[in-house]
Amino acid sequence: MKCTDCSTTVRPIVAVDIDGTISEYHKALADFVWRYYHREPAAEPWNGVGDYEDYLGISRYDYGQAKLALQQHVAAVHDNAAWARIFLPFGPFEARPRLVPSVINALLDRQPARCSPGLHVRDFLYVEDVGSALAALVDSALTGVVNVASGTGVPVRDVVLGLQARIGGEVDFEARSLPAGEPPALIAAVHRLRDELGWTPTFTLDEGLDRTVAWWRRARAGGFA
Repeated sequence: MKCTDCSTTVRPIVAVDIDGTISEYHKALADFVWRYYHREPAAEPWNGVGDYEDYLGISRYDYGQAKLALQQHVAAVHDNAAWARIFLPFGPFEARPRLVPSVINALLDRQPARCSPGLHVRDFLYVEDVGSALAALVDSALTGVVNVASGTGVPVRDVVLGLQARIGGEVDFEARSLPAGEPPALIAAVHRLRDELGWTPTFTLDEGLDRTVAWWRRARAGGFA
């Protein structure tokens, strides 16, 4: 199909309509936004091996192919665009069903935290660092895809055990199983973030967990979470 705003040919996506996102991109340019960037959650299942863009190109997931199509479209029509790929943020205000808040709230409720075995490795980054990295990216001249992550892999089980150590309570690591196709490891290459942008995290994983647990205690006591 062709973009109605710039006539660029966009690879058709089965069952996914990306026209709205492309229109949002062009509206940003029309509103004199001098620097466009897109935040992409790196949620597409991937085995962590090889090039992520190559993987999206052959992905059986419409979601992954739509992300790749939009990324290619933005790169084709504007040479000053940055594409931020966010890996696993955590911290205050995160939705309760997600890993860290679900474990925290179960333990604070004195209920068993129901988890998978947690042997899969993920790349976690505290939310204030995510915001800091995005601000640095927008204020820079860096273009193209930039992974926003710590660059360090941690077993999910270690994160859960860290929360348990701070709160107490019981964790059931056999209560859930991983979805089929879930990759054993997902760790970001952060050389562009670190070497080209000159950005590194302020908070360690432990500091982020401390701050997140403290926030949830205050939020629950204040009745606003």
